[in-house]
Parts: sequence; C-alpha cells; structure tokens
Amino acid sequence: MRLSDCRKEIDRIDRELVKLLNERIEVVLRIGELKNRTRAKIFVPSREQDVYARVRAANDGQISDKALESIWREIMSACLAAEKPIRVACLGPEGTFSHITAVEKFGTSVEYTTTRSIESVFKEVASHNADYGVVPVENSLQGNIPDTLDMFIEHRLNVCSETRLLIEHCLLAKCSLKRIKKVFSKPIAISQCRNWLAANLPNVELVDASSTTEAAKIAAHTAGAAAIAHRAAADRHGLRVLAESIQDRNDNVTRFFVIGHEMSMQPSGHDKTALMFSAKHKPGSLCDALVPFKRNGVNITKLQSRPFRQRPWEYYFFIEVDGHCEKQKVARALKALEPKCSYLQVLGSFPAANDSKQTGQKKNNKKKTNKATPKKGA
Repeated sequence: MRLSDCRKEIDRIDRELVKLLNERIEVVLRIGELKNRTRAKIFVPSREQDVYARVRAANDGQISDKALESIWREIMSACLAAEKPIRVACLGPEGTFSHITAVEKFGTSVEYTTTRSIESVFKEVASHNADYGVVPVENSLQGNIPDTLDMFIEHRLNVCSETRLLIEHCLLAKCSLKRIKKVFSKPIAISQCRNWLAANLPNVELVDASSTTEAAKIAAHTAGAAAIAHRAAADRHGLRVLAESIQDRNDNVTRFFVIGHEMSMQPSGHDKTALMFSAKHKPGSLCDALVPFKRNGVNITKLQSRPFRQRPWEYYFFIEVDGHCEKQKVARALKALEPKCSYLQVLGSFPAANDSKQTGQKKNNKKKTNKATPKKGA
C-alpha cells in the first residue's frame, strides 16, 4: 500500500472509533438515568476494576496493556463526567504527586480542587464541595501518613478505593548541571535522593520548599537553581529534565485512598476492608479484639495505633484486612469484634490496588546507576 492509502485507512478507523465512543456515551447516559431513579452510586470501583480486566483480557494485538489502560481511563473519565459532573479534591498545587495520582485515577474530564493540607481535602469532601478526595495514606519507605488516619476520626467519611503511585524523582532546571548552585524540593523528596545528590552535586545548597511543584516554580525563576520533582512539572514550568529517576531506591511507592460519603458494597473478588476501633480498658483487650479475625480466617494486613486527639492518653487502632465486609468471614469477624470495642467504625471495603502498580516494574528497564543522565543540551 502507498502512504496515502495507509493514511486513508487510519482516517476510516478513526471515524469508526469516534462513532463507537459516542455509542458508549449514549449507553452510559442511559445507565445514569437508571442510577438516578435508584439513587445508585456514580463511581463504582469494582466495576472500574472489572472494565480494566476485560480490556486487558481482550488485548491480543501490538498495543501494551499499560497503554490500553491509559486510553480506557480517559474514556471512563469522559463517560463519568457525562453521567454526572464530578469534582475531586487533592493536595496541591497542580503537579504534585497527589494531584498526579488523582488524575491517573479519575482522568482529565473531571474537575479538580487542590488544597494546602490533607485536612482541607477531608473538609472539602465532608462539606460536599467535592464528591471525592484523594489522600496519601502510606509510603513504602516512610510508613503511615498520620494526618490521614487522624482525619477519619474527625470526619465520618469512607474509603471508596485505593491506588498506588511509584515515586520517581527527576532533576529539573533551565541551566546545565554544572551551573547548579541550589536544589529546591520538599524535605522528604530531598531525603529520598541523598545518595544521588552526594554523588553528582556534592557542593550545592539543598533548600526546603513547601512542595515539589513549588520547587519547580522557584527553579523556573531563579538563576542557578534546580528542583527535584515529577517530570510533569518540567513542561508545566518550562524546565528541562536534566536527570531521571534520581531517587535512591526504586521501590518507593505511595498508597492513596479515595475518600467519599459512600462505601463500595459490590465485592470485586480481590478486596480489602479498613476499620478503626478502640479497645476497652482492661488487660488483654487488644488481644481479645483480634481473636475474631483469627477464628474466622481473616488475614490482618495492617495494624497501627494512633492517639485520640480529643481524649488525651487514649488510643485507637487502624486496621486493614483481606476481604469485603459483605462476605461471610469478614462480616462474622466484625460482628464478634463490636462488643469488644468502646468505639468501632468500618471505613469501607474496596478493591485492592493492582500489584503491578505497587512494584512499578517496567519491561526492559535499564539498570539504575547513581550517575546523572543529562538530556541532550543539558
């Protein structure tokens, strides 16, 4: 075939794709009408997981599963927005890892509200200024995010879903590597790149910024300055990526919760349940509270104690277990747990995040080194 013939074939396929996408939107709108009549939830994480699984299973061509998921994320985002305008709150400003995670979860067709704190994200959702919020709950290297756990006590919101983001730091600047005098970033980002900075920029000044996005803004307007941030901040602020993946470890993953007013009551088959409780003040009360999970064969994947802000020297426990609260084993365990607690709140059951997103593994990755890999012209 000639080049012109190939392009005509692509044009024909594109027209067919547009037609099919509009047909999908029409079906989604009919679903929206049915949901309105029954007051069903618009965002259904179990259905989202099912769609991704079906798309991957149907893929027997040249396109990668990762690329297909990205395409379907935007398709579902457009459909979700057509069904009902959705607003999502997250830590800002735009370009932070929290904002990037929110966009990767909900796509670009929904509206985003960025806030200055985790508490503000909870307040936006609690006051119905946002339909959902995306908040960090745990980092694989630094552990729990205490502010997120504490906010569940102050705001009766539920966990609707979880997602994970591989934290990849880049060095961004307008100048060349040898002209850098200061490196700006959030303290935790600087700490996660200590080895690379010592090996490649041993004499530069390290300066704290309120966020990686703020660091990129500073680097864009300061001579001899660079920022440690996500690569997306480079295009946003007119910077160049001087070095990629400069974090000291490649297993740095942050887990996020999607919070909202409703629990997901449709099991996906691979679920987790999150809850908080306070044990009664008597010897062995915590041990007694955990027994129902053992007796019912429910695996506890996380157990964390936190102080009650409103009650000095009293503590609550944050727990995650395998399984959905509607399933028999978990339901029996929760029923047996209740009388053993002075306080109990089931935060929600939700599909467990895909393990491939947790590891962040990519095919044909090059071996990581501690040397800078400057881009052309850097």
